[in-house]
Amino acid sequence: MYARFIYILLICILAVEGFSSHHRIVTVGSSSKNRKSERKYRRGLIPGAGQDLSDRYFTQKVNHDDPNSRTFSQRYWVNDMFSGGPNSPIFLYVGGEVTLDYTSVTNTEWVRQAEKNNGTVVSLEHRYFGSSQPNSDLSDLTYLTVNQAMNDATDFIKWFKSSTNSPSSPVITVGSSYGANLASWLRIKYASTFTASIASSAPVQLVKDFSNYYVQVSTSINSMTGSTTCTANIRQAMTSLEALMNVDSNSDTITSKFGLCYTLDSTSLEKGVLVANLNEIWSSAVQYNYASKITDYCGVMGRSQYSGVDNLAEVNRREMSSDQRSCLNSAYDSLISFYRNIVIDPNSYVGYRQYFYLQCSQIGLFITTGSTSQPFGTLAPVSLYNAQCRDVFNSVSPDASIASFNSIFGGNNPLSVGASNILYSNGALDPWRAQSITVSLSGSLLAYSIDGYGHSADLYPATDGGSIQVQQTAMERTITQFIKAGASTTKATGAPSTTSSTTSKAATTSSTTSRVASTSSTTSKAASTSAAASTSAPSASTGVKASFCPDTLYVCGGACYSDTQYCCINGGLVQISFCPSASPSPSTQKTTSTVSTVSPTTRATTSSTTSSSTTSSSSSSTKNPSTTSSSTTSSSKSTSSVSPTTSSTTTSLSPAISTVSALQPATCSTNACGASKCCPDDRTKQNTCYSPNAYQCLLDDYNAKTYLCGLGTSSCNGQCYQNNIYYCKNGVISQK
Repeated sequence: MYARFIYILLICILAVEGFSSHHRIVTVGSSSKNRKSERKYRRGLIPGAGQDLSDRYFTQKVNHDDPNSRTFSQRYWVNDMFSGGPNSPIFLYVGGEVTLDYTSVTNTEWVRQAEKNNGTVVSLEHRYFGSSQPNSDLSDLTYLTVNQAMNDATDFIKWFKSSTNSPSSPVITVGSSYGANLASWLRIKYASTFTASIASSAPVQLVKDFSNYYVQVSTSINSMTGSTTCTANIRQAMTSLEALMNVDSNSDTITSKFGLCYTLDSTSLEKGVLVANLNEIWSSAVQYNYASKITDYCGVMGRSQYSGVDNLAEVNRREMSSDQRSCLNSAYDSLISFYRNIVIDPNSYVGYRQYFYLQCSQIGLFITTGSTSQPFGTLAPVSLYNAQCRDVFNSVSPDASIASFNSIFGGNNPLSVGASNILYSNGALDPWRAQSITVSLSGSLLAYSIDGYGHSADLYPATDGGSIQVQQTAMERTITQFIKAGASTTKATGAPSTTSSTTSKAATTSSTTSRVASTSSTTSKAASTSAAASTSAPSASTGVKASFCPDTLYVCGGACYSDTQYCCINGGLVQISFCPSASPSPSTQKTTSTVSTVSPTTRATTSSTTSSSTTSSSSSSTKNPSTTSSSTTSSSKSTSSVSPTTSSTTTSLSPAISTVSALQPATCSTNACGASKCCPDDRTKQNTCYSPNAYQCLLDDYNAKTYLCGLGTSSCNGQCYQNNIYYCKNGVISQK
């Protein structure tokens, strides 16, 4: 009965129609394009006979900062019908602010991705939501924090991998809305535990005053209607209504006209709740793409025979009728009482009090009327939510946490903190996209936009060939590449330790610091370490010719190279300074005299994910962590496990390539490469032929230039590196 006045939470709800129908926003609106497609999504993938989809419980610490902490039972589900056995990929759905059930591992897009990759689907319910309750009631929310929730996921997945004898399983986190923030942040903070992430509608750039939400709602209405007329009518109506509310004697008129349950109070808080409730009509219709409702309501707002306020009142009447409610409760005191309710309701789909606590204490994202660029009035500023937080939880504030999270996780620029292997998807109409990643930042931080859709529209398998299915197919290809690269790295380096990432990171701080502290010494040490690790010195192979390489160049693992700068070891390119002196490449002098005059297909500095090949063409450019990997050892099996140049890791070209290529200078003629591809490599200032089965042409994480690197890697200031082990910050590669 409080559905309309709990506005701030309703808009934040995870768009998971297939999970439950208890919530008005996710069940209203049957004739929109989104709703039609939803019927396809709901079918999902039904588990086979004998699948155990019962509720399971993991014994979780209440406080991960206390080794002697008491525990609680955290609920989870498993669908392993597609699993390829031990060490197969794991898709972990990270629960958000709602109650989960078994459909979180059956009716979703990541189930289809698990099927494609022979993986297991697991979902973990968020602490303090659903049946995962640390306490008998909701009076004490002390340990309801983002960090505790992330530690839950980390401890759980380590236990799960151990219990299923799958220490080498790549783990892909998946989430939606707030859960998508957690999913992406887990990849950033615990990269050695989580291989990749799919973040659907993730508002990762935290703000307290989320005034851009209504700006995007306005933009989307204009897009849906093809005109600014509707938003202009809304602005006029809201301006007139707020003018009426400023005169106390109009309270009875407004109460009657808008069907309020209680007489409108003269306080600014009460007026703010009413404005927020009215605005929710528009924002929910946009967020979940209820196109028919927008068309209907915009038509009402355009009636010239009525005043703007009367038109707005009619829109509200139709919305109440749709919700089957007799009145609109906009009483501020009722709202506060609702949030203060500490009783755990096992039938509640949304944890209203809990999520509001997260907002008030840590993540903010209060949807306000603070921007003048939106038409929805002015009486719901951030001060309205400051008052609500104060009156419900006493003295709490999210300001410090917001600043901390944005600093640690990079906000809308995760590249600045070395993030990689994260796919961000957003509906083009979704208001939450204003705080998400909407432009690809690197070859492994990719953004996808779904035309004509709203919040988390990509959660369910699409089969209609539309924009959702196109995006899902593209993301599926990239995730498959991340999985293969992660599995190869795990095989090469061994399964990750079961100790916490924090401990592991702390334990290796000194060695990491010494490894990257000195440019020249790092290179020497890396080279000598690689040689020492092998029982016998690796030998460089004799140069091999290929039809797609110029006569003066050789081929190695699918890339053309000059033997004056590289040698080929076990199918991977190694900078000449690291090549065994006893096995020089052939025709060195001859090639030296001709390489500068070769056509634009010269491959002078090709790099791959094979360890030492990730170094820059400059011998002084050495903060290259990959030089200690197995590419310089004599074992071809070990080398192939870290290098995507082998046949075992050959995949179709990642959508990252096409995304990046649109930004490349149009100077590369593919005709010169025959069946291969061409990359305008800024490292050599020349065009380079390469095999898309082994390499990718991508934008550098630091300088935004174009470089050729191996599949599954990234580039940092001209150096290719393994992004599941290292990160790029300020142009320097460091271990995660």
